Amino acid sequence: MGGENCGDLQNPAGGARVRETARELVDYLLFVDEAPLSAAVSGASGFAEQFPAAGPRDKKGAIAAPARSRAPAVPVSLQLP
Repeated sequence: MGGENCGDLQNPAGGARVRETARELVDYLLFVDEAPLSAAVSGASGFAEQFPAAGPRDKKGAIAAPARSRAPAVPVSLQLP
C-alpha cells in the first residue's frame, strides 16, 4: 500500500478494492458458495409460538396490526460523499 489511499474512491485502485470488498460481503451475506442444507431447519424452543403470542393485541384480543408502515424511519441507503 506504500502510503497511497486505497479507500479513496477517486483512485482507481481504491475504487476496485472497495467494489471487491463489497462483492465479497454481499456474497457472504447471501451464503454464496455455501453447502446446501440437506433438510429443513427447525427448533424445539417454542419461540415461534411464544413470540407472536406475546405481541400487542387489539381490544378484541386479535394480534394488532402496526399503526404505520414497517419502513425504517431513517433511509437505509449508504450515502457516499
